[in-house]
Amino acid sequence: LLALIKNFVNTHPDIDQSRIYVGGCSNGGYMALKLILLDPAYFAAGYISALAYQSAYITDQQINSIRKVPIWFVHAKDDGTTIPDKTVVPVYQRLRAAGAKNVHFSFYDHVVDLSGFYGGENYHFNGHWSWIYSHSNDAKLDFDGAPVKIKGRPVTIMEWMAAQKK
Repeated sequence: LLALIKNFVNTHPDIDQSRIYVGGCSNGGYMALKLILLDPAYFAAGYISALAYQSAYITDQQINSIRKVPIWFVHAKDDGTTIPDKTVVPVYQRLRAAGAKNVHFSFYDHVVDLSGFYGGENYHFNGHWSWIYSHSNDAKLDFDGAPVKIKGRPVTIMEWMAAQKK
């Protein structure tokens, strides 16, 4: 997959090679993190929702190799499919401990209806569906509950992503 992406980018000169982003949800989040692990210098940033990559299978050397890659994780505490305590929580904590400065983690109690069509905040979707927050560009708070900011201004996940450049 990485070779396919690189070939596509290299054969399309209109692509800004300083802004190659990777993202995914669940197994796609696994692949996004795998791609970052394979070539940390290639990607300007990544976003990963409902990470399916278990921390136990990532070495400390790999964590250290990606600590400078801007990454924003999105996950729900009640995700019964990609258990946060085995996946995203330790990966985020290990990145922070390794000195990652531009890593963020929006961690929701539940995945709620943002549209209001199904009952709003009182309606809980399956906890695995945390991509609702990233795909609706609603993720904006970091792990500590504070807004993620660029130059002092609060931003959403996609605003943050667009600001990342190698």
